[in-house]
Amino acid sequence: MFDDFSLEMMAISIGVFLIMIIVLQYILYKPLTDFMEKRDELIQSNEDKIKQVSNDAQNNEILINKIYTDAKNTMQSIRQEQITKSNEEAKELILNATKQLDDEINLFKKNLEEQKVEFKKQLLANSNSYAAILQSFVKSI
Repeated sequence: MFDDFSLEMMAISIGVFLIMIIVLQYILYKPLTDFMEKRDELIQSNEDKIKQVSNDAQNNEILINKIYTDAKNTMQSIRQEQITKSNEEAKELILNATKQLDDEINLFKKNLEEQKVEFKKQLLANSNSYAAILQSFVKSI
């Protein structure tokens, strides 16, 4: 069984085997491991980018919520200012209308007083003729 055994052939086979291991190391194994390392680096880089984008999205959401809250507060303050301004304008209009009505009432009262005085003068001036008319009316009854 071991008749064909040759030390020289075994040494050549071991040498060829070692040369093949070295050649394969540089031709296949080294490029394959380099490719796998680059792929791992790319995956890690993409994961880092995803984390960064996620953080940016969270920061943007916080910023959007702050802007929304600020806009809402500003809108409420503007609304309240307008309500206050409108109330003050309405009060001023009511005061002006009340003053105008009071002036008109006072003018009307003054005219009534003048008409009352004039009516009294006319009654007194024509009192004799009214008395005569009343006496004739009483006599006719």
